[in-house]
Amino acid sequence: MKGRALKLPPAITPELAAKAFDRLWEAFDRDYAMFVLRPEVDWNKSREQFRPRALASKSVYEFADVCAEMLKPLRDLHVWLKIAGTDVPVFDRPRPGTPIHPRTAPCWAELRRQGPRAMGGDV
Repeated sequence: MKGRALKLPPAITPELAAKAFDRLWEAFDRDYAMFVLRPEVDWNKSREQFRPRALASKSVYEFADVCAEMLKPLRDLHVWLKIAGTDVPVFDRPRPGTPIHPRTAPCWAELRRQGPRAMGGDV
């Protein structure tokens, strides 16, 4: 029986991590309109706290985890990360189940089976 080679997470250099982190942080600093709803989030302090950890990351997945941790206090279900083609959870909250009408149940089942692409999206 042949063994499969273990695929290691993609490596990241400190230079690449710095560039990616700064672009992410600056994009939120410049464009994120909901800071007004999160006065408890000190965005400048977040940069000081998370940038060194991001630059010390040994893989893109570790880098993504650090970025997700930085974004989590925004408590925004509309914020997500996709790193190396992988969705990285940022924030989630328990949501009570929504009753599904029997006539739409087959559509929801198909959506769950195929994911967002079932609706023609490229998510």
